[in-house]
Amino acid sequence: MAAQEGAREQRVRCAMTESGFQVEGLKPLSQQHGSGVWLAHFAGSTSIVKTGPTENISAEAWGLRALRSIEGVWSPKVIQTWSEAGKGYLLMEYVPSRSANDQDMARLGEMVATLHGKVSDQFGGETNNFIGSLHQDNTTAPSWSDFWWERRIGPQLDLAKDQGYNLIQAYPD
Repeated sequence: MAAQEGAREQRVRCAMTESGFQVEGLKPLSQQHGSGVWLAHFAGSTSIVKTGPTENISAEAWGLRALRSIEGVWSPKVIQTWSEAGKGYLLMEYVPSRSANDQDMARLGEMVATLHGKVSDQFGGETNNFIGSLHQDNTTAPSWSDFWWERRIGPQLDLAKDQGYNLIQAYPD
């Protein structure tokens, strides 16, 4: 297992070096299903690098940039994305973890309210994304209810049915 972790770290380090980053340190934070999250140390700075299927990484970068483009909403800055040997890489701003205080929670509430206050003539996005490992269709729809039913709830119910769940029994009136 340690050899496998060392090989993963070496692949990430090599990919970053080949993309022009001089990595001084790399610490794995999370690894699962061929994807990973790493804390990357450079001269004078620290960032997060995520690895995974190129489509997933591209979708996450798109989502972070979309959130960041909304005035009053904050998300980590995407520094760079790239793909190498079929694997995607996302280098983004590192945000140190800490316990939230009352001001943080109030700010979070303000950002959620800002997101919910956005008005649009279409719902969806420029790129599809994922909920965990499951693909989500982001094709636009003319209303929020259409989008939510056709692109979120309906596909999840279809997946549950395909897996043998009887939703009528699970959720009677």
